[in-house]
Amino acid sequence: MRYIPILIIAFVAFACAQRPDDTNADQAYSSWVAQHSPDEDEDTDEPGEFDGDIDDSYEIEKDIDDYDPPNDPDVHEEDIDLVDDDITDDDLIDDDLVDEDLIIDPMTCTDDTCDDKYSGLTWQKDSSYTGAQGNSASFCAALTDFGGLTGWRLPTIDELKSLRRDCDNDAGCTDAAVCYWDVALGGPCDKPHWSSTLAGGAQYSTLNFKTGAVAAVEGSTNQYARCVTDTTK
Repeated sequence: MRYIPILIIAFVAFACAQRPDDTNADQAYSSWVAQHSPDEDEDTDEPGEFDGDIDDSYEIEKDIDDYDPPNDPDVHEEDIDLVDDDITDDDLIDDDLVDEDLIIDPMTCTDDTCDDKYSGLTWQKDSSYTGAQGNSASFCAALTDFGGLTGWRLPTIDELKSLRRDCDNDAGCTDAAVCYWDVALGGPCDKPHWSSTLAGGAQYSTLNFKTGAVAAVEGSTNQYARCVTDTTK
C-alpha cells in the first residue's frame, strides 16, 4: 500500500510533462490535440476499401468508355459532299498557265522554215527533195545558213514522229484524205520521209505522213527528206 502514493505522484508528473506548458491550459490542450490529430484530408481507408471519390471517377470513366457516338452516314451528307458534277477538267485549268500560241498556232513559219513550239526544233518548210537515204543526209548537211540557221541534218525517227499530228499509231491511221502533219508545212506526203535512225542492215526508219505509219525501208530507195536543226538564231 505504501507504493500507491508514489504511483499517483508519478502518473500526475507524467501527465503534466505530456501537456504543453501554457498559462491557458484549455487553449494549450486544444492546440496539442490539433497537432497530434490525423489530417482530415489524409486517406485513412483500410487496405482493400475504395474511396467514394475513386468510385465516382470510375463511374465517369466507365460512362465515357461506354459512349458510342451515332454512326449515321446520312448525317450532314449535303455538307460533306464536295463533288460538284458541274465542274469539268476545263474548269481546273489555270488560264494564266496556258500558252495560247501552243494551242492555236504551235507551228510558226517563214518562207523557208517552221519553228515547232512543241519540240523546240526548226524544220525545213518544204520537203520536195527526194533521193536515197545517204544522198538525203548529204542534202541536209549542205544547207549552210539556210533560213539564217546552221546544223541542218536528217531527223531521227522520234524527231520525225514529233511532227505527226492527229495520229499516235505507228501502224498508221485510216484517214487517207489528209497529211498527218501541221497544215503550215508544205510539200507532198504521198511517200515516206527519211530519218537518220537505222532499222537494221541497210534499212532506215521512215514515216509516211499520208498514213502516219512508221516502216523500215531500204536506204537505196528514193524517199522524201525534210531537214531539221536544233540550233537557234
